[in-house]
Amino acid sequence: MDTHPLVSVIVPAYDAATFLAETLRSIQTQTYSHLEVIVVDDGSGDGTYDIAASFARSDSRFRVVRHQRNAGLSAARNTGVLHATGTWIAFQDADDVWLPEKTARQIELTLLDPEANFLFTECAYWDGSRRLKNYYGKRDSTIEGNVHHLLLADNVFLVNTVMIRRDALDKAGEFDPALRSVEDWDLWLRVAENGIRARGVWEPLVLYRQWSGNMSNNRIIMLEYTLLVIDKALARPQKAEARRALESTRARHGEDLALRIEFSSVLPHLDDLPSGVAATIWRAWRRCPRRRHLLVWSLVVLWPRRLGGGKLSRIVHEKIRRHYGPT
Repeated sequence: MDTHPLVSVIVPAYDAATFLAETLRSIQTQTYSHLEVIVVDDGSGDGTYDIAASFARSDSRFRVVRHQRNAGLSAARNTGVLHATGTWIAFQDADDVWLPEKTARQIELTLLDPEANFLFTECAYWDGSRRLKNYYGKRDSTIEGNVHHLLLADNVFLVNTVMIRRDALDKAGEFDPALRSVEDWDLWLRVAENGIRARGVWEPLVLYRQWSGNMSNNRIIMLEYTLLVIDKALARPQKAEARRALESTRARHGEDLALRIEFSSVLPHLDDLPSGVAATIWRAWRRCPRRRHLLVWSLVVLWPRRLGGGKLSRIVHEKIRRHYGPT
């Protein structure tokens, strides 16, 4: 077995000049050096290309591919994969950072488990200067091995932590360019349908930057595309157990989307239109009667102010912001 396989790192970049240099330096300084780094400038209008080109000039492992027009994240990743020659394909977003041991620790996993075809690491959310919290929080052995059943319920892997064997990726197909969000989950599901064996490093070796440019900040868009991903999976041949799991997942996410849309109109008026909030909560519960906490909320906000209802309403309003706000 090749103990030093080539790892191809795909970095899609669109108007990414603010953070790109920091991201590329974190790849350049990996302790595992047998890398090729393919930066796909996806029609940027800022200094993205110049930054990527400067790395390519000084380090022969770096290459830049340029789209003349912005084609989207999935298309940019697909372009990078087409140019990749590695045994393993890794993905990194243009605003996040890898810690130096990330690639080396993942390659070590392949020596411990030669059958593994899908590698991931723990990840820390990060504001650019300090770590906020870890993605998984603690080691969980259920997120290793054949994780198809987990992926039927949710996307349990962050794309910038993942490395996939090239043969598994080729068998599953490319990222779907029609998806503007959760395109990674769509691909992981197809990988899993063909046979997945996941292994993880349980130290946070990726820093996931939290800022206003994250697509994950728009929950309604993510849920809309989540339903599309599930519908795509349901359109493919599935075993009966997998189909039931997907249908249950669709129902759950469909309710989440309905509730977020319902509450989106009242979020700006939580403090100045209390009667409207009560009516919205009631409608939300009628749409999703299994969410029994909504019935409790609707009763709480109607509690007389002279009996402490004002304080109780503020608690419910804060829960609405936290559960159903845009981020």
